[in-house]
Amino acid sequence: MSKLETIYKVLSLKQLSVDQLDEYYCDLFSSRGDNPIKKIKRRLLQDKIGELHCLLAGFAGCGKSTELNKMQKELENDFFVLNISIQDELDPVNFNYTDLIILIMQRLFEYANDNNLHIVPSLLENIKNWTNSEEISKVKEFSNDFEASVEAEAGFSIPLLSKFFTTLKNVTKLNYSAKKTINEVVEHKLADLLSLCNDLIREISLALLANNKGLLVIVEDTDKLNIEIASKLFHIHSSVFTSLRTNMIFTYPIALKCSHVSNIISGAFDNNVYELPMVKVYHKDGTENTEGINDLIELIKKRDVYDCIKDEDLLVKFIKSSGGCIRDLFRMIIDAADYALDDDLEIIEEKHFNKAFIKLKRSYKETIAEKIKEDGSVISANDYYEALEKLNKSTIKQLDNSEVDLDLRHNLSILGYNGEGWYDVHPVVKEILKEREIERGSEI
Repeated sequence: MSKLETIYKVLSLKQLSVDQLDEYYCDLFSSRGDNPIKKIKRRLLQDKIGELHCLLAGFAGCGKSTELNKMQKELENDFFVLNISIQDELDPVNFNYTDLIILIMQRLFEYANDNNLHIVPSLLENIKNWTNSEEISKVKEFSNDFEASVEAEAGFSIPLLSKFFTTLKNVTKLNYSAKKTINEVVEHKLADLLSLCNDLIREISLALLANNKGLLVIVEDTDKLNIEIASKLFHIHSSVFTSLRTNMIFTYPIALKCSHVSNIISGAFDNNVYELPMVKVYHKDGTENTEGINDLIELIKKRDVYDCIKDEDLLVKFIKSSGGCIRDLFRMIIDAADYALDDDLEIIEEKHFNKAFIKLKRSYKETIAEKIKEDGSVISANDYYEALEKLNKSTIKQLDNSEVDLDLRHNLSILGYNGEGWYDVHPVVKEILKEREIERGSEI
């Protein structure tokens, strides 16, 4: 396999796993302008058995998950980290907040089972009573072998409960009609389930404390949820998660951080809201930021891809076109590598960059589309383009935080940067605006 053929693997759009950090991680905080991860670590280490509930915001593709994985590795002697992915383990399209409670219970019982943890009999009895309640009995049909397993094991046990919650989790992911029934039933008995969840957290925390460790739950991909679903999770149902008596970190949509409910949500999480800034490749006045560009060159070198690109000038074109969005940088290089391989070449040339740029531009153009809201009102594509053109011409580079602006942040058509907290149109989207201007000129 040629080096160019390995690009898809080494530039995978998934975050770096804990095992990959030593080989591929590159510190970008100097050009980000702030390091919220250090702040979160300090808060956590002040109280290992505390109840810190943090929100980590940041534009999609800026590196939140990788930085959280690095923090997890650095804290491995101080915490057992339960890392939960909404995207991998649940149905993000039809997500309901009760899904997450079920998933947390499943993962806690899984940990207790894998580590032969002793759970006090009274807690097992309380959970037994909960599962035997009239309401919860309705969901047992989705775990057909549950009753048989109870009889076979002569009662409740940690492995059995782990299996029960695993089945509920899997059903909520794969069967929409069953999921609806489970959500409704669990919601009705939610207060009891939260109490049981906290009792289980207490048992696990006490066992970990014997080894001078705390429990930390990291919930990822909540920033990737539909913005309306995410708003319900963090605004309407925030108290559900802040009532869990352990340290927790949630990834948080940047659009919500800049919305009219931002202060309400921040208050619910005791103002523990942090933002991972985008890597800045341009200054506010439009001039190049050499430090940010050089940091991303080092990132590409770290991934051993540098020699696959014709020269550094061409690599800089990729970097500037990404606007500092690492995911878009990787997407363009992966696509360009495919185009080069299609030409039976072992090096990425400018024509391959051009094709990759056009492909990314087409992807963004497709996202700037009419939106029909729940109340039937419409935000037209033209409304979005007007907001983009306004920001593109602005010298102060600030936003009004209108719904249109929030949507454009959420789909990355608008990117935000550190320092003064300014915004600009994604470089690829700027090209779309130029094309629209040319089209309008030709129509006159």
